[in-house]
Amino acid sequence: MFDSVPEQGAAAVTEQSLTSERPAVAIPDRVADPGPMLLWAVLPLVLLAAVLVIIVRTNAGLGERTLPPIETLSVQSVRLPAPGQIELTVVNDGQDPITIAQVLVDE
Repeated sequence: MFDSVPEQGAAAVTEQSLTSERPAVAIPDRVADPGPMLLWAVLPLVLLAAVLVIIVRTNAGLGERTLPPIETLSVQSVRLPAPGQIELTVVNDGQDPITIAQVLVDE
């Protein structure tokens, strides 16, 4: 009788450990949908392209320039071909055409 008790206890422990239930772990059938991640990756590129199109189409928002041209002239050479005559070679360094209407010469 003494020998049968530990066997029943050992069997009970073994049986209990086999029948104890653990919480089930859910295993997903597939990986998460990449759609939202792809959207967040492409959205900044689409917005950047839209901003670049707006900048190009509207000439960067500058519009027509209404200010007078920047007059930058450089005198390249001075010649005195005859008495009372002065010839100047002048280069326009600005981006707009310039008309020289008057010249003042100090003696």
